[in-house]
Amino acid sequence: MIPTQLRTALQGETLDSAEWETAAAAAQQTLLSSLLYSRLPDTDAVPDAVRRQLRQAYAATGLRNTLLLQALDNVLQALHHAGIRAIVLKGAALAQTVYTDVAQRPMRDVDIQVSRADWPRIPSVLHGLGWELAEPLLLDDATGLVTHAVWWCKHESIPLNLEIHSRWLQSPRYDAHPPFDQLWQRAPALPDRPHWRVLACDDQLLHLCVHAFHHHDGNWPLAEVDLVQLLTQHRDDISWARVLHSAETHHFVAALQALLPRLAADWHVPIPQNVLLQLTQLPIGRMEHTSIRCRRSDVMRNLCLLRNLPLRLALRYIAHLVVPPAPYMAAHWRYQSGQSLWWAYVQRWGSIGQSLIHH
Repeated sequence: MIPTQLRTALQGETLDSAEWETAAAAAQQTLLSSLLYSRLPDTDAVPDAVRRQLRQAYAATGLRNTLLLQALDNVLQALHHAGIRAIVLKGAALAQTVYTDVAQRPMRDVDIQVSRADWPRIPSVLHGLGWELAEPLLLDDATGLVTHAVWWCKHESIPLNLEIHSRWLQSPRYDAHPPFDQLWQRAPALPDRPHWRVLACDDQLLHLCVHAFHHHDGNWPLAEVDLVQLLTQHRDDISWARVLHSAETHHFVAALQALLPRLAADWHVPIPQNVLLQLTQLPIGRMEHTSIRCRRSDVMRNLCLLRNLPLRLALRYIAHLVVPPAPYMAAHWRYQSGQSLWWAYVQRWGSIGQSLIHH
């Protein structure tokens, strides 16, 4: 949840000097410093130190985003020329469709979704652009793609991370994902860039809610602000009948029930009251209950996955969990915290040990 002072500042309301310092500290913790800087009022109530700190975060985010988006543009062009369909997800799409400035929305990496049928052709395209596979690509004739997303990395002036998804959720027992072909048919292209496809507004709303709820236990401030931006900027492009139908069809009801009423109450976003009422009446299916239980524990999720794998793939997956390749660790740990690579491995092993003891 976003602290009150920060939410108040983002909504354009007045704060005193002490409250601005609190809001800036909360923005730094929630990755919202750039957005807060873009909404600073021209008033003496904002301390100079706060304004300077937020300006530095805004400039750094703008530079990083520019490099990430350029790298992504090269990838999308190459995939397009190879006949591989790709849909841009999350920050890279939102920064250009619901925010007024690409520097407002920070990105640790860039995410795209492709059809499972195209996965075998992706490595040759990315290797040709200098990208390196950061984790094993687990494919099997019987099981298809094992992991829901695979990381690729590239080392230039900054480390670049690309995450390619085959489906929206990582739960191994959750298969009611929207078919890629349907997502693609609804996905609009960005103006003047036909190789850029982003989720339609209805699908974008569902994906943000599902990702925040199932991958972040509903507590992901950045996704909360993304949803506010989407619902505010594209209120006329959202078909609530289709959203509710898709939520029930694909078992995303719990995610919407957890997030939409909160957004309406805290941010006053334009969600019709009859939609909120209908949402309370939708049942949560058995599959969604199973997914909710699995999402609360990486150990449970991985055990469910291993149980359904052939022995060869299961051993490969265990090896990856215990001793991931160095590029994968660099993408997940080293460049986020400045730690040495070996210390990152020690922390990972400690985290795995704690999870096993706890469960």
